Amino acid sequence: CNETVVKPGSLIRIKAPELMGKTSLMNMILNYAAQQNYQTVYLDLKSVDKGILTNLDKFLRWLCCMVGRQLKLENRLNDYWDTEILGSNDNCTVYFEEYLLTEINCPVVLGLDAVDRVFPYTEVVEDFFGLLRSWHEKGKISVIWKQLRLVIAHSTEIYIPLDINQSPFNAGIPVELREFDAKQIKDLAYLYSLNWHDTQVNELMKMVGGHPYLVRLAMYY
Repeated sequence: CNETVVKPGSLIRIKAPELMGKTSLMNMILNYAAQQNYQTVYLDLKSVDKGILTNLDKFLRWLCCMVGRQLKLENRLNDYWDTEILGSNDNCTVYFEEYLLTEINCPVVLGLDAVDRVFPYTEVVEDFFGLLRSWHEKGKISVIWKQLRLVIAHSTEIYIPLDINQSPFNAGIPVELREFDAKQIKDLAYLYSLNWHDTQVNELMKMVGGHPYLVRLAMYY
C-alpha cells in the first residue's frame, strides 16, 4: 500500500468484512502519505445523510465541499457549478481539476471509507463509481490528475451491475484483509505480554477463528 500510494494517479481498493481493520489500514496509508508531505483527506460515507446519498448532485457537492474543507480551501462551489450546461459528474470533475487540485501544490490522497454505503442507491451508485474510475484513468495521462491518489474501502461485494469500463472495482491495486493465522495470533499475544503457547492459541481460534477484532477483544479481557 505504501509503495502504491506514492505512485501518480494510483488507486487502492481495500475489501474485507466488518471489523477486520479496513479503517485502521486506510489511516496508516494516509499517515504514511502525510509523512511524504502529501495532503490527505479522509471521508467516512457512513456519516452521510440518506437525503444526500439519494441525490447525485447533492452528493457530489457534499464530496467537493468536504474535500475542500479538509484541504483548508474556501468553498467556491457556486463559482464552478454550472447546472445549465454540465451534468453533476462534469461539475465535480471541473471543481477538482480547476480548483482543488490546482490550489494544492502537492499530491492529494483521498480516502473514501465505507463506500458500500452507496451501493443501495441506484440514483447515485453508477455515476459516482464511474466518476472515480474516470479520475483514475485521467491520472494515467493528465499531469494535474496524477496528483490525486484514491484509497477506497468497502465491506461487501458490490451487487449492482456496473459497466466493466466504468467500475473502479476492477482497476488499481486490490487489498483483501484476511483473518489472522495461528502464528500471527501467537505473535500478537507476545506483544500483549501474554505467555501463550499453541494450546491457548488453538482454544481461542476454536471460538473466534482469526477475526482480528474478536482476537484482540479476547486479549484485552
